Amino acid sequence: MNNSSFSEDDFVEIPIEKLREDVLNGIIDEFILQEGTDYGQVEYSLDEKRDQVKQQIYNGRAIIVFNQKTETCSVIPADRRKIK
Repeated sequence: MNNSSFSEDDFVEIPIEKLREDVLNGIIDEFILQEGTDYGQVEYSLDEKRDQVKQQIYNGRAIIVFNQKTETCSVIPADRRKIK
Protein backbone atom coordinates (compact mmCIF):
# COMPACT_ATOMS: atom_id res chain seq x y z
CA MET A 1 0.00 0.00 0.00
CA ASN A 2 2.98 2.29 -0.20
CA ASN A 3 2.34 2.86 -3.89
CA SER A 4 1.33 6.50 -4.27
CA SER A 5 -0.93 5.71 -7.23
CA PHE A 6 -3.39 4.06 -4.81
CA SER A 7 -5.83 5.88 -2.61
CA GLU A 8 -7.68 4.68 0.46
CA ASP A 9 -10.79 4.40 -1.71
CA ASP A 10 -9.11 1.58 -3.66
CA PHE A 11 -9.23 -0.76 -0.63
CA VAL A 12 -12.09 -2.59 1.07
CA GLU A 13 -11.70 -4.60 4.28
CA ILE A 14 -12.91 -8.19 3.96
CA PRO A 15 -14.36 -9.66 7.16
CA ILE A 16 -12.65 -12.98 7.85
CA GLU A 17 -15.98 -14.69 8.57
CA LYS A 18 -17.04 -14.01 4.95
CA LEU A 19 -14.20 -16.17 3.57
CA ARG A 20 -14.19 -19.92 3.09
CA GLU A 21 -11.27 -21.62 4.83
CA ASP A 22 -9.54 -22.53 1.55
CA VAL A 23 -9.80 -18.95 0.28
CA LEU A 24 -8.51 -17.57 3.59
CA ASN A 25 -5.58 -20.01 3.48
CA GLY A 26 -4.79 -18.98 -0.10
CA ILE A 27 -4.71 -15.28 0.78
CA ILE A 28 -2.55 -15.94 3.83
CA ASP A 29 -0.21 -18.26 1.91
CA GLU A 30 0.31 -15.65 -0.80
CA PHE A 31 1.11 -13.08 1.88
CA ILE A 32 3.56 -15.45 3.59
CA LEU A 33 5.34 -16.31 0.37
CA GLN A 34 5.91 -12.68 -0.59
CA GLU A 35 9.57 -11.88 -0.81
CA GLY A 36 10.71 -9.97 2.23
CA THR A 37 8.17 -11.31 4.73
CA ASP A 38 10.23 -11.59 7.91
CA TYR A 39 9.49 -13.97 10.76
CA GLY A 40 12.71 -13.35 12.69
CA GLN A 41 15.63 -15.68 13.20
CA VAL A 42 13.58 -18.85 13.74
CA GLU A 43 12.52 -20.92 10.74
CA TYR A 44 8.84 -21.87 10.74
CA SER A 45 6.93 -24.25 8.46
CA LEU A 46 4.25 -22.88 6.14
CA ASP A 47 1.56 -24.28 8.45
CA GLU A 48 3.13 -22.58 11.48
CA LYS A 49 3.39 -19.26 9.62
CA ARG A 50 -0.21 -19.58 8.43
CA ASP A 51 -1.37 -20.21 12.00
CA GLN A 52 0.55 -17.16 13.23
CA VAL A 53 -1.04 -14.90 10.60
CA LYS A 54 -4.53 -16.32 11.26
CA GLN A 55 -4.05 -15.65 14.96
CA GLN A 56 -3.13 -12.04 14.21
CA ILE A 57 -6.27 -11.67 12.09
CA TYR A 58 -8.52 -13.28 14.71
CA ASN A 59 -6.94 -11.11 17.43
CA GLY A 60 -7.59 -7.97 15.40
CA ARG A 61 -3.92 -7.12 14.86
CA ALA A 62 -4.14 -7.73 11.08
CA ILE A 63 -6.89 -7.42 8.48
CA ILE A 64 -7.52 -8.69 4.98
CA VAL A 65 -8.14 -6.07 2.32
CA PHE A 66 -9.22 -6.19 -1.32
CA ASN A 67 -7.63 -3.71 -3.69
CA GLN A 68 -10.34 -2.73 -6.16
CA LYS A 69 -7.79 -1.26 -8.55
CA THR A 70 -5.60 -4.35 -8.88
CA GLU A 71 -8.31 -6.85 -7.87
CA THR A 72 -5.98 -8.51 -5.36
CA CYS A 73 -6.19 -9.33 -1.66
CA SER A 74 -3.58 -8.74 0.98
CA VAL A 75 -2.99 -8.91 4.71
CA ILE A 76 -2.04 -5.64 6.42
CA PRO A 77 -1.54 -4.52 10.02
CA ALA A 78 -4.84 -3.38 11.53
CA ASP A 79 -3.28 -0.12 12.68
CA ARG A 80 -3.06 0.87 9.01
CA ARG A 81 -6.85 0.66 8.84
CA LYS A 82 -8.01 3.66 6.93
CA ILE A 83 -10.09 1.35 4.78
CA LYS A 84 -13.77 1.69 4.02
